[in-house]
Amino acid sequence: MALSLVFKALIGLAGIGAGAAGLWAAHLWLRASKITIPEMESPQASVEDGPALYAYTVMVGVFETQSAFAQSSALNARAARWTALASALAATAAVLGVL
Repeated sequence: MALSLVFKALIGLAGIGAGAAGLWAAHLWLRASKITIPEMESPQASVEDGPALYAYTVMVGVFETQSAFAQSSALNARAARWTALASALAATAAVLGVL
């Protein structure tokens, strides 16, 4: 009887943990999807008129794009880890439910 209650409590905790971890992962993925890549401004000079200013303007745009990708991928990586935890907890609850 006591063992049955322990298993039921563990199943409940694993299920609640899986749900919470899954919701947190979804939140992180939502945040990652909301990161926007800034529009690149037209260079303020042509290559012929001012090669240095042209290169600088293009490099700033590339840096901003790379920064947005880095932020999004960091959030995606965190979300993937939380999803793995949710899957492990759900599997634990399923196995405990069969015992």
